[in-house]
Amino acid sequence: MTIEERNQLIEDNYKLAAFFAHKYSNILPFYEFDELEAMALEQLVRAANRFDTGRGEFTTLCGKCVLWAFQRRATHDKCACRKATVYSLDAALYDDDDSAYDIYAYDHHNYAEDAENRIDFNRAMALIPGERDKAILGLLSNGNTQTEVAKMYGISNRRIQQIQNRLLLKIRRAWGVA
Repeated sequence: MTIEERNQLIEDNYKLAAFFAHKYSNILPFYEFDELEAMALEQLVRAANRFDTGRGEFTTLCGKCVLWAFQRRATHDKCACRKATVYSLDAALYDDDDSAYDIYAYDHHNYAEDAENRIDFNRAMALIPGERDKAILGLLSNGNTQTEVAKMYGISNRRIQQIQNRLLLKIRRAWGVA
């Protein structure tokens, strides 16, 4: 195909870019129509460069090129969105004045339940007579492993496990759970 034939093919099918931009606009909903049309036109030119008259219709090749390009862009945009960082909760997210704080102001955390758990923990700690046992149970409940606590006190993991089991059994019995 000569350059003149290729240029004529592009001119004859110029409106395909607008058609495909409208047809596949759901794949890239955050883009303006003009941007989609420009991307589609770029793919139309690429399709014209690769088109072989003996292998099928130009519109089919052009449609596939536009679709694949839009899908690649959508995948790229999704990856870019995953890497996005919110720097301030008060900053506007889009052109309007809504901030991340305004949109996500609903707090799912149950502070009343946390307070009840703290009260229960304090009641449980009051049942334990020795300071060392209170410290060990406090460290374990704060997320330290038995190995870490054992190293702090210079005793074996097994001994820490025995102390923990004994203290938890004592608390359960006092609360009538065991």
